[in-house]
Amino acid sequence: MTLSVRNVCKKVRSGRGKVQLFDGLNVEVGPGDRTALFGGAGAGKSAVLNLMTGSLEPDTGRVERHGFISWPLPGAPFVSKDLTGATNVRFLARLYDLDEDEYLDRVLRLTDVSHLLNDRIVYWPKLLKSEFQSALGWCLNFDTYLFDGRFAAGSKGFITSFKKELAAMEPHKSLFIATEDPRQVTSFCTQAYVLYNQQAVHFPVLEEGIAFFTAINDTKGVVNEEEQEDLESDDDDDPAAFVL
Repeated sequence: MTLSVRNVCKKVRSGRGKVQLFDGLNVEVGPGDRTALFGGAGAGKSAVLNLMTGSLEPDTGRVERHGFISWPLPGAPFVSKDLTGATNVRFLARLYDLDEDEYLDRVLRLTDVSHLLNDRIVYWPKLLKSEFQSALGWCLNFDTYLFDGRFAAGSKGFITSFKKELAAMEPHKSLFIATEDPRQVTSFCTQAYVLYNQQAVHFPVLEEGIAFFTAINDTKGVVNEEEQEDLESDDDDDPAAFVL
């Protein structure tokens, strides 16, 4: 297994103290898996991803990781907006032991920001900034790619290119997409987990997971909307998201 979340229990703080978010959570992602994670607002989708990456520790249970695992994309917390685009590319290439020219070339094939590379990112147009940040994460050589709520934001050309990249992903690499919109994943995923009653119900067939998620209509196993802001944060920096 590339990722294994085993019997995890986790309490989180809310406006009314600590609440039980997960109680016996089990999720597994193997090489080549294309998996969707469905859950309503506040159900804990981002928390599952944070457990997978290690930024959130379980109270009990364990998480096992093998290979290179992305942070939750398309977020880009590592990008320094006070540095130039070129400097950010060099930093990531060196951090992940990549050839700088090859990495930059792949990024520019997704989003043509070559005319901005020597400018500080803080001065870039917002749309191009979002495209660049999405491309920086996707173009790293991860074994497992995690996505939180959306794939990317940008122009029609960028979205088309990104969809082609997803469709052509190497068969041994894994894709794990957390979303509340089944339309996001129908072209890319083959199986699903649904967050329900503080656990994750596995469906080997994607369509069965979608049917179950639609049937419960986010009314069970979902934290009260009043607690949502305390449990999960949503990055609203991206100017647009696309539905697949």
